[in-house]
Amino acid sequence: MRRAVSAIFILAGLALGAVGLFVFPAGHGRLEYMIEVVDPRPASEAEMPAGLSRLGAVRALVMDSPAEGQLPQRVLLLPDIRETLKMSDCALGSLPEIGARQALAGANSGIERGTITLAGNEVRVCGLLQQLGGVLDESLVMSASEDVEAVLLKAGWTARVRYLLFTKTWHARSEMLARLEQNPKLLPAPRAQILSPARRPPFSRGPRIALSLLFVCVGLFVLAWQARGLTRDELARRFTRR
Repeated sequence: MRRAVSAIFILAGLALGAVGLFVFPAGHGRLEYMIEVVDPRPASEAEMPAGLSRLGAVRALVMDSPAEGQLPQRVLLLPDIRETLKMSDCALGSLPEIGARQALAGANSGIERGTITLAGNEVRVCGLLQQLGGVLDESLVMSASEDVEAVLLKAGWTARVRYLLFTKTWHARSEMLARLEQNPKLLPAPRAQILSPARRPPFSRGPRIALSLLFVCVGLFVLAWQARGLTRDELARRFTRR
């Protein structure tokens, strides 16, 4: 009988896990709902539009490698990494030190921690990023520097400016996209691209939180049910390593 009850609990746990995988799909990162506006103008002429500046956009320079197969394929230069990213965004390592020639490797960049050669110069990859979303996942991320930009351009890398808008929810993302599409004056040029590959979550924030609490309560109930009738000594014997 006890084996049958245990089997039922195991099956119930597996069923809850399957439901959890559907309801709570793998996250796409803290910056999942980021919107990128690609400036079609040459990087040297691409200045932040006043409208995007008022919306809190960050001007980033994206440098693409001239050679296929070499790593990194893309370098993202941010004006201040420590204002955009947090220590918790690092899966391993730490954020770059101010003024140091250090970088962070995006989750899908294929780069590991250590010293790499970038256009003939050594750069230390001091941290690996979590999945964050957008262009960050594909890039080697560094603090913006005219020296680094000049070295890469001299080595044949191409440069494009992107303006990053960090919306935090699907609703905020939808509102921002609608605002950009309805008011072309906010964009840097008529041919500017708006990129935001995030997908709508299957449940809104409220139901997701409610289901999370439900799963926690069910888990606690299962633990309490399994432990019913046990004395303190019996619990100690069960959980003490032999």
